[in-house]
Amino acid sequence: MLRRPLVITAFFIVAAVLWWGYENTRLPPGVEGKGAQDWVPWISLAAAQTSASALNDQADAAYRRKDYPEAARLYRLSADQGNAYAQAILGIFYEQGRGGLPKAEREAARLYRLAADQGNAGGQVNLGVFYEQGRGGLPKDEREAARLYRLAADQGNAQGQANLGVFYRDGLWQPAEG
Repeated sequence: MLRRPLVITAFFIVAAVLWWGYENTRLPPGVEGKGAQDWVPWISLAAAQTSASALNDQADAAYRRKDYPEAARLYRLSADQGNAYAQAILGIFYEQGRGGLPKAEREAARLYRLAADQGNAGGQVNLGVFYEQGRGGLPKDEREAARLYRLAADQGNAQGQANLGVFYRDGLWQPAEG
């Protein structure tokens, strides 16, 4: 996966540019500068706030330590940047009313759709469940649910494969002849 090395490379480029600018800037009289070490925490914060993948990493870490409100906050920042992974996860938070967010199935469905439209398998499966059950303000539509499960299954998503298998078993969906 190339995502992490690019984030790290970008971080060091930003750090070098800011350090050079800081070291080569004349400060006003009476203002003392201690050097580049003063900038490191701010550079880290800026880099983390601008990168959706870095936000997702931080949100995942907050989730693992059971700091659900912080995870929700960080996923929201990433989702607002259009990140499909964060949109799908934030949809789960709204579906379950987790992380201090209200239980809001319509918002969950909206977020799942945003993620699904970008090809996120988790968003596709969760949106499919909502169509299958008629939740989140969506009509009950087993054909649309099967389509979404198939999209996720084709990406190797186990839940999409299992849900599609249940549709096959119960005769709710038949594969196209071909």
